[in-house]
Amino acid sequence: MLSLLIPVSRTFGASIIALSLSIAAANAHTWTSAQSGKTLEADFVKLTETAVIVKIADGAERTLPLDSLIEEDRIKATQLQDKADGFGEEERPELPDDDGPIELLIQGFHICCSTAEEEFTKAVGSAGSVAKINKRLSQATLTASSSAAAQKAIDTLVKAGFHGDLSAKQGSTDVKFYTAMVRPSIIKKASFALPKQVCCERAASTLNSAILDTSGVKDGKVSVGSYDFTATGEFDPDEIITLIRAFGYSVTRK
Repeated sequence: MLSLLIPVSRTFGASIIALSLSIAAANAHTWTSAQSGKTLEADFVKLTETAVIVKIADGAERTLPLDSLIEEDRIKATQLQDKADGFGEEERPELPDDDGPIELLIQGFHICCSTAEEEFTKAVGSAGSVAKINKRLSQATLTASSSAAAQKAIDTLVKAGFHGDLSAKQGSTDVKFYTAMVRPSIIKKASFALPKQVCCERAASTLNSAILDTSGVKDGKVSVGSYDFTATGEFDPDEIITLIRAFGYSVTRK
């Protein structure tokens, strides 16, 4: 393992001020050497193929080789670069908690069986809101005390394995199903997690269609009771996520 290619006397040693001062910037982070465990508080500048460029308190830039950092810092650097390039989860606005009642129409989510219907209603109820499902029209009405409460209910639905489309029936609101803009990447193998186990054969069939319809996927399937799956081939894993969500299911990359 390579150590940080920075003179110790200038950073981890003599420049103790850079370690103790708080850098008032959105990208400030404490970087840790995988070899020595020593830390450097510095502002993220950019990520290259082999290193992280950071700026310390005195304004000087330093180069931190990726293989000299702990894994958490390498992940953090990727997240910060994604954010700088417009990738990552959508920005969440501060929603009011006194603008209710709010009524939303939810469509496109899966109602594959009675278990799914019960889990949908239970998830919304656990978040302090009420859901009324119309199975004939494959839609639901969600009633919440405010926009903030409605967003909490939608976030809870996602954790329970649901995804769909929203429109406001009563009240102006920015509540939504949040997604992430991610960098396209072609890989040969990826694993995915489902928030809830596959509850019935219909759900398994729908999910398997989405998985195998993804361009480049050669193999990958779920069965009743599954909580996850692995796909192989040459594909963009985010295309699988997009297709599965289009069928009303929530899924994340492992």
